This record gives sequence, structure tokens and C-alpha cells, in this order.
Amino acid sequence: MTLVLTPASIAEDGKTSTVTATLSGAAAVTTVEVSATAVSGDFTLSQNTTLTIAAGQTSSTGEVTITSVDNGVDAPDKTVTVSGSASNAQGVSGPSNQTLTITDDDTASWTVTVDPASIAEDGGTSTVEVSTGGVTFLSDRSIALSLSGTATQDTDYTTAAESLMLPAGETSVTMTVPRCRTRWTRRPRRWW
Repeated sequence: MTLVLTPASIAEDGKTSTVTATLSGAAAVTTVEVSATAVSGDFTLSQNTTLTIAAGQTSSTGEVTITSVDNGVDAPDKTVTVSGSASNAQGVSGPSNQTLTITDDDTASWTVTVDPASIAEDGGTSTVEVSTGGVTFLSDRSIALSLSGTATQDTDYTTAAESLMLPAGETSVTMTVPRCRTRWTRRPRRWW
């Protein structure tokens, strides 16, 4: 006996794979109880988990499906182990486990915002926010910042660091940029 997954690879965004069973030769009525294991929350198994191969037939009837669950996390592809427990009057053996691949579809859409975009020279503060567009990661991510423009660092503004750490599970991180105080008059400068 063999379990068949159609298709054997599905996208993460709610796609479905159908499980069927086949025999190499006709036999007595055969039932197959299907189960699936993977990280909790990666998929759902249909309420019906039983396949039946009628006497004298080699292909199952009934429908067992596995549906992927979209999670918004940028992570490696996942696998689901699909198993079956078969029985008939002739003592059918098998089937072997099959592997369903769920391909990750989450990619960060990075954006950088500065608020306010213009600050006074006498000690004003602006906040820089880096966002993933709603996607999270399984581990912390270091984000390097590139600062450019006509303003001079440590003369016109200061920063605590030129990189930010985005914690695992978060979609954005912020940093404040204070303006340096000066005693002379100068034209406004931009650092972003």
C-alpha cells in the first residue's frame, strides 16, 4: 500500500494537499486511517481522516486533506509527516510515511520612516522607525543604518548607534536622533 500526496508541496497561504491511498493489487475492503505530524499551527487536517479502498479496487475513496496555515513569519520551509494505518481481512502492510513540504511565503518589505522629518537645531529630537511590513522573524535581526546628507554627525546630530536590533517576533524597531545644540546660526541641514 502507498499513500499519495497531491501535490507533495504547497504554499503556506492556505493551500491544500489531498491524501489518497493505492494498493498494488486488488484485495478485500481496506481502510486507512491517516495522521499527520509537524509543528503545531503549521497545518490543519480535515475532519475526515479515513480512506477506504473497496473490495477488488486499488484506489481509495473518501477525501483527506491537509491545509497550510499562513503565519506571517519569515522562516525556512516546513515539513509535515503523513502516516497511515491500514487494515483489511488479508493483513495488508504499510503504508510508508510520506512528507508534505509547506513552502514559506513571507518576505519582509522594509521601510524606514523619520518623524518628525524636520526638527529645530536647539535640541529637537526625531524618531527613526524601521518596519518589516508586518512580517516577523524567529530570531533577533541586526539592522545596519546608513546615515547621509549635508548634516554632520556629532556636530549637527547624535545617534546612540548606527544599527538597530529587531527582536524576534516584532515587526518594527525605533531609535531617537537628538539634534546637537549650537550657539551660531546656520542654514538648516538634513541628515536623512
